[in-house]
Amino acid sequence: MAIPSRPFSHLPLLVLVLVTVAAVLPFLLLSYYNHPFMDDYYNAANVRATGLWAQQIELYLRWTGRFSSSLFVTAANPLVYGWYDGFRWTPALTLLATLGTIYLGLRTLSQQQIPRTQAALAAGIFLLFYLHMIPDPYSAIYWFTGSIVYHIAGLTLLLVLIASERARQTTKAWSRGGWQVAAVICAITATAANEMTMLHLLLGLTLLLAVNGYRRQWPQVRWWSTILLLTLVVAIITVIAPGNYVRMQFEGYAKDPNRENLVWQFLSAVPDTPSAMFRLLVRRGLAFKLLLPTLLWLPTAYYWQQRGWLSNTIRLPWYWGLFLCW
Repeated sequence: MAIPSRPFSHLPLLVLVLVTVAAVLPFLLLSYYNHPFMDDYYNAANVRATGLWAQQIELYLRWTGRFSSSLFVTAANPLVYGWYDGFRWTPALTLLATLGTIYLGLRTLSQQQIPRTQAALAAGIFLLFYLHMIPDPYSAIYWFTGSIVYHIAGLTLLLVLIASERARQTTKAWSRGGWQVAAVICAITATAANEMTMLHLLLGLTLLLAVNGYRRQWPQVRWWSTILLLTLVVAIITVIAPGNYVRMQFEGYAKDPNRENLVWQFLSAVPDTPSAMFRLLVRRGLAFKLLLPTLLWLPTAYYWQQRGWLSNTIRLPWYWGLFLCW
């Protein structure tokens, strides 16, 4: 909720901070009881048997084209170094990285105008809503391999946008270059991590390119065009990996001609999309889970807008809404 700045508001602010910390703290403390699971053992054993870089080649040729997540689930796996207790730290670090990414995003969105305390508090609340909405916190946060492949990949996707905006805002050449390099690294990482972040990044970059082209912001058009081209190249390298097709044969896709035909899969999935969305939003209650943070965010964003902490709303033709809803 919006937090007034009058002196008597310090107590409610303190209470809200304490409640948020108390709600996040159990997820951090649970890290102490975390342990390796399934792929964590398998990946570590393979690296220790063949070597780190040999394992990257093996995975790309015989299992998956997700070369960035393959690198991180092996190189950052504590078991590779014989550090079993390292898994007590990985969920806590993942939660803190999520908190930091949200905080950095809010500060960037406001051009560093939102007070740090409010940005940190809002980041904590957003983190709580996220933990409440995901179907399985264990797979997303506590399972090391799963968190790297999907959750951390999602953070790098957000960091592409955050770093790009920071590069646009800064007036120092060295700072702009640093943020641009960070955006490029995150774009490569997100694209080659999994297919969902790949598609989301491609769609998001296309939308940003279209918006900036409509507004005739040519420096931004050149930047987003560069990032989009880079993402497309990385996506091609990821998709054409021999390991993808070896894995498809191993898992039986090649035995079913319908599953092997990607065009048929796409055409058959389109009619099922409305019913799948209904099951997700209504039967599983995701619509209600999304409604509460939306109702909380709107007055907060309005309050920040009135204080001059957020930039002006992007004005686009009404028919752009059809594309955004799609």
